[in-house]
Amino acid sequence: MSQEKTDAAPAPAEAKTVAACVREMRRAAARGEPVDAEVIGAWGETFMTELYGKQKPVRFEVRPKGVINGWGNPLEGDVAHASRRRLDVRALYLHPPPTKPVKEHRWDDKNICRDCQEPMFLSGPDCVPPGKVINFRDRDAISLEWFRQPLEELIQLAKTARINRFDAAKLTNEANYLIERIDQHLKGKSNEPQ
Repeated sequence: MSQEKTDAAPAPAEAKTVAACVREMRRAAARGEPVDAEVIGAWGETFMTELYGKQKPVRFEVRPKGVINGWGNPLEGDVAHASRRRLDVRALYLHPPPTKPVKEHRWDDKNICRDCQEPMFLSGPDCVPPGKVINFRDRDAISLEWFRQPLEELIQLAKTARINRFDAAKLTNEANYLIERIDQHLKGKSNEPQ
């Protein structure tokens, strides 16, 4: 008997509107059978997108747990630490028509956007890829030529100062290495096409 009942009951179609969702929910309740978690997830997603769209809450209201009325404005940290402070929180939304995103997300098989690298459950309506990383060394706010003279004076100081020969050799080697690197960088920069 139960086998016939499950075969006869049509699988709920994926609802596109809130009204279709409610209709499917009522049919499922009338059948009195368990509903698949995927179907419930689709209903919840439909409710969120159709009722609230991709908007953020306009404001939050809080009240102590167990109180029937008396919603008020939250203090700093009340929303973030509501469970610790034993508060109920509600988000209030406006319902303007959903705006079309400036740039759509492109999801991969792991539900992560290919452009902005945001996971689906954290992403906003617009895909905002991270900006190009600026390499401040390319700006040449300083000239490497400025370091040549102090390095040459450091080599001269290492030869004439009263320091042990190991420290003098180390200072000379490091200063010569830096001068060579500066020369290579300046030579490479002069060979680049403008």
